[in-house]
Amino acid sequence: MTRNETTELGCNEKLFKLIVKTTFNQRRKTLRNSISSILDKENPLSTDPIFNKRPEQLSVQEFIELTNQVEAALKNKTDIVYSNDIARKGTNKKE
Repeated sequence: MTRNETTELGCNEKLFKLIVKTTFNQRRKTLRNSISSILDKENPLSTDPIFNKRPEQLSVQEFIELTNQVEAALKNKTDIVYSNDIARKGTNKKE
């Protein structure tokens, strides 16, 4: 066996490791259920057909794509929370 030439995954490696570890800790569950600690079940991303699979059914490339999608969804969620916080602070200002 020889090591492949890949030096970078093309995604957030910490999040990739967290997703892989989290999903394989609950191996017999579908991704939708096992990843719920990272991504809310109500998130529109969870309707993607990939979430009907079990982690052992995914390739490394599919995990990379999943990581990128989750990262974008989490960033979008924090942007929404952040903008809601700003809006709330703006309405609570006392002048």
